Amino acid sequence: MGLMKRVISFVCIVLALFALAGCVDIQINTIVHPDGSGSQSWKFTTTALLANQIKQQLDKDSFFRKLRPKITEEFKEGDYILGAEIPFKDVTELQNGRHIFRFEKKGIFKRTYFYTESWEQAVDDKGFLSQNAGGLVPVTLKVSLELPGSIVDSNAEAVEGSIAKWSIPVTDLFHPKSLWAKSEKWNLFLLLPLALLSLAGAALVAFFLTRTLRKREVAAQVRCSHCGAAVPGGSTFCNACGTKLND
Repeated sequence: MGLMKRVISFVCIVLALFALAGCVDIQINTIVHPDGSGSQSWKFTTTALLANQIKQQLDKDSFFRKLRPKITEEFKEGDYILGAEIPFKDVTELQNGRHIFRFEKKGIFKRTYFYTESWEQAVDDKGFLSQNAGGLVPVTLKVSLELPGSIVDSNAEAVEGSIAKWSIPVTDLFHPKSLWAKSEKWNLFLLLPLALLSLAGAALVAFFLTRTLRKREVAAQVRCSHCGAAVPGGSTFCNACGTKLND
């Protein structure tokens, strides 16, 4: 079962219990690190009755059973909050059915990260649920993605630094869709050593140049025949005693 089919199954629960349960907020937050690892968290904010049904759905779902997410429960200001945290070593671990995840990175000094998440049509869009979900099911689906560096391009509705945010209407879950974002980050682990090496190289070059110039200056000096002081070559008088130097 792909992500959108999974969300749709939760929507069906809401529809069945709408009269008793009220609305539900679904948040899916994905964090991806530079090496492609990260975590995905699900948070359902609703009533205790509906949260219990959703928890049962999580227990039955093969995707959640395989990844064994950490489940948390919290009752806050009249809302029942059910959370599921899924760590992953590669975003492809989240892939299920026709729900495809991709994460690519390019560049050496300036790293570019590209994330895409897409799915094909989840269910028959001529069905009762797909035609009436928008009006009957009070569900808000919010998706956020955090990438390394700063996001420079995305089809998200809002971007805040390294985080892209989408708000997806329930009716959009029944059609093919793609979420994508591109971020950039300077590779400081490579740039800092190079900068230090460049400074060290410049200091070394300056040292050798100064040393060479001093050697040339010393080699060009002559000695005053009267007081023995070192006098720059080409001088007419001694800088120390004033004696006129021999040609």
